[in-house]
Amino acid sequence: MKEYCNRDGETSQVSVGSLGSKELVARFRQKFLKEAQTIAALDNPHIIRIYDIFEENGTAYYVMEYLQDGDLRSRIPGKGMTEAESVGYIRQIADALAYIHERKILHLDIKPTNILFRGNEAVLIDFGIAKHYDAAGGAQTSTTPVGISHGYAPMEQYKEGGVAIFSSATDIYSLGATFYKMLTGITPPAAGDVYEDGLPPLPAHLSQPVVTAIKQAMQPRRKDRPQSVAAFLSLLDENLVVDSDNDEETLIIRKKTTSKTNNTRGGKKQTRNTTLSGLSNTIFMVNCALCGFAALASTIDLFRIFSGRAANPWALIASPCLLIALYMAYQYRKKMRDLDLYRMAACEVIGGFFISFDPEHPDDIYLVFIFIAAVVALLLSVKFQHK
Repeated sequence: MKEYCNRDGETSQVSVGSLGSKELVARFRQKFLKEAQTIAALDNPHIIRIYDIFEENGTAYYVMEYLQDGDLRSRIPGKGMTEAESVGYIRQIADALAYIHERKILHLDIKPTNILFRGNEAVLIDFGIAKHYDAAGGAQTSTTPVGISHGYAPMEQYKEGGVAIFSSATDIYSLGATFYKMLTGITPPAAGDVYEDGLPPLPAHLSQPVVTAIKQAMQPRRKDRPQSVAAFLSLLDENLVVDSDNDEETLIIRKKTTSKTNNTRGGKKQTRNTTLSGLSNTIFMVNCALCGFAALASTIDLFRIFSGRAANPWALIASPCLLIALYMAYQYRKKMRDLDLYRMAACEVIGGFFISFDPEHPDDIYLVFIFIAAVVALLLSVKFQHK
């Protein structure tokens, strides 16, 4: 629309030249406002928030949440993320998709640059080419031009009228392609190439459920993909399957029944991992609190040393180590890199070791064992969580 409009440099007023252009711009402005109102009505932690929508200076505006923690693309290393980290983020985006699909909205542009972060929480943005469909028949109610992000858009988005009818499978292809990028660090091939040559081999270290989920999500034919977000997520969990009745849109989640022994063991494994995930977070927070108190105490001793008062001389080593440990904890929570966790653990053990050697309190040697026990508990819980 920019080519039809002029903006006054002093007043910021937007004007349109010809009568035909005015009608076109007015139509798109109303469409912009309608879609902004649709997004503003969405309430999901993994969807961008819109705070205000208004018209001024001859044009329309909306005010959205400011997210300053970067996008998903910037978090993906050259060789890809770990499987645990990728699955965690993909579940968050899947939650956002399930929410909008329930309201008959397709995003149509899922890709790493359209996923920002609020801390360590993934947030879906840019509904610029999203389509809203009729709740009854599934026919589109918006006329947004279909956009193409090569590598992430499925075959039907390349065809005229290819997304005229609502189908969750269209967004699921893009979700699978984003998953592929996260795990490999490589932009997936265009849908046409996948159709002709198949999907390139995935890294050998990936678990079978993850490989299956990506391959099924990126099937060239829409009908061969999972037909709902729940069906896609079930592929990530080898203990669950989803039965889908497309006519009645009924989802039934049940445990696999291939054998009684496997079903029972699978169920126990799932419960254990879920519990350990919460336990890992609790141990991590307790560990950080312990490290924080120790860092504060050693820093106070540091100031006492510089002011000539009696204090633990080993605070000169303990204080920097514990402060670095806290910084590594922040980095780990932000980027979920195992290397940051190991650095945190090492600095915490060294800092705890030196803070316990206080000449005026020789009995404080037990503190080092508390630090070591806390670090071991943290590393073991995270290790089990990643399994």
